[in-house]
Amino acid sequence: MYMNVLPVYGRYRGISRTLIIPKIKSGQDWDDLFNDFEQYVAWRIAGGRVYRWGMFQILCKLCAELNRYSNTRHELILFSDQMNEPVPECDFLGFDVAGDIGESAIQAGNPISEEYAKKLNKYGLFSSYSDAAEFCRMWNSLIQTDESPWAVEVSPRPFRVWHYTSRDGETPVFFP
Repeated sequence: MYMNVLPVYGRYRGISRTLIIPKIKSGQDWDDLFNDFEQYVAWRIAGGRVYRWGMFQILCKLCAELNRYSNTRHELILFSDQMNEPVPECDFLGFDVAGDIGESAIQAGNPISEEYAKKLNKYGLFSSYSDAAEFCRMWNSLIQTDESPWAVEVSPRPFRVWHYTSRDGETPVFFP
């Protein structure tokens, strides 16, 4: 299982969004936000995306602070390419499709045929595993014939994507 804190903008809510330092509302206390953001950056530089309880708690706090102090809404997402992995106590968004590099083939700006585009849900993700798997088969056939319109990717596969919605004053409940 992997996790990340990402901004919410546009329809696409999958794994290929990028967290940038948001514009902070004036007059806010930056200390806690920067402390958590520094821990986040150190974790990401060290190759962090893998779920760990302690880091999950820090990301929950960072996400809450970003939502309190910035004008952009942020969310904590969890994602996995292991279909038999336990489902967390989070809201399911859908299935993204990405390869080993982690870039989604269905993110905004990528060419996707109308046949597949009409199967994307309100989050810009596939609602069913079968639709995501069918898209992967099509992508693999394009890779094998050197006709893929996407940047080089290896082993495209479906990723289940959830987002954690914290409740004010509530400790996150998740398996340790």
